[in-house]
Amino acid sequence: MAVPKHVQIGGHEFPYSEDTSVLGRPVTIPGDGITLKNAISVQPLEGQDGLEAGAPGEYTRHRYRRFFESGAGLVWAESIATREDGLSGPHALLIEDANLDAWKRFVDELKDAHPDVVLLAQLTHAGRFAQPHGKPEPIIASFNPHYDGRVKVPADYPVVDDDYLDRVGESFVHAADLCRQAGFDGVDVKACHGYLFSELLSCRTREGRYGGSFENRTRLPRETIQAIKVQQGHGFIVASRICHADTVPYPYGFGMAEDGTLAYDHTETLRFVADLHEAGVNLVNVSVGRVTVNPAFFEGDIPADTNEDLFERFRSGVAALSHAFPDMAFVGSGFSLMREHAPHVAASAVANGDATIAGFGRMALAYPGFADDMIAGRYDVKRACTVCGNCYKLLRALEPTGCPTRDRETYLPLLKQVLGK
Repeated sequence: MAVPKHVQIGGHEFPYSEDTSVLGRPVTIPGDGITLKNAISVQPLEGQDGLEAGAPGEYTRHRYRRFFESGAGLVWAESIATREDGLSGPHALLIEDANLDAWKRFVDELKDAHPDVVLLAQLTHAGRFAQPHGKPEPIIASFNPHYDGRVKVPADYPVVDDDYLDRVGESFVHAADLCRQAGFDGVDVKACHGYLFSELLSCRTREGRYGGSFENRTRLPRETIQAIKVQQGHGFIVASRICHADTVPYPYGFGMAEDGTLAYDHTETLRFVADLHEAGVNLVNVSVGRVTVNPAFFEGDIPADTNEDLFERFRSGVAALSHAFPDMAFVGSGFSLMREHAPHVAASAVANGDATIAGFGRMALAYPGFADDMIAGRYDVKRACTVCGNCYKLLRALEPTGCPTRDRETYLPLLKQVLGK
């Protein structure tokens, strides 16, 4: 057996493969009867480019045409809210009965041009990061000192009750049915990055059906997924994007060591994924929380958050889950952070079983045809994502999100407006 090659980048040693053709092999999602043409996914990236009614706008069409032309076998459509108060911005995407026809036209246009691409809809509720009218309108499931200051949640701010959470779950189930009618191949019940379903996973101080015990904290995503599976049956993917760890100290973070440090403990993460699998999930997209520690509530050094440090956190989590659940498919995240090494590190992860599918987010914004080029061994770093963060500047300003560096004609004017130039 050949010894895997490794490369030293930023103080970390990452598995590395010269041969990137493995990224072109088909991937069958276990149990769902759907096969991807290759092992590359476009990741869900919020765009803030929908119409006022939540339907896709022209900027949305521009982004997704590029995604479908990239050569990736899977496109993971981002953060589609299931109710208006769960929007992350006034131009975030929303699916409801009133705009179903617009969604059908959007999906039909993409599928007609590229029928071999699988399209998932990420269903979401922004929770404490909700801004449906352009200013923070947090909806919180519990207080969290490491997050509350970011959205200015006062000590007497109301926490949503269990009845509200019940209705949110019902809205996800209804939205999943609308997504199938619109032509999506499946949905993602989003439970990452501190959004509502993610926040519930660490609601150890909350009372009632959705807080305290592990069973209660995982109840809403688990029961929502079960209801969608019963409703939709076979041939429709029900996935979930999760953080394998929140990088927020226990008891306020999920997947964290109980000693209050920033060390990870995957005991609950593994249990959660096992429960998702039992509920019908065969595909999990694995992310991780950035360092979001509030120094006022943390004793110890807060680590530097370099690109390589962040990628190692992505990589270690998806590898742990992939090897623990060989009968499931896992999408690894963060590969764009590797820049010139991205296709080689991704190919090694897929070849070694550290991930089933390599996910690229910012790279898909920057580099048209990136997946085809990676698979064919003609990847051009001069066209790649520079990890400059300009796309996130647009997102934070609630503007249509794309790559001002590489897609200059479309997005540079927007960035100049944001920067006041």
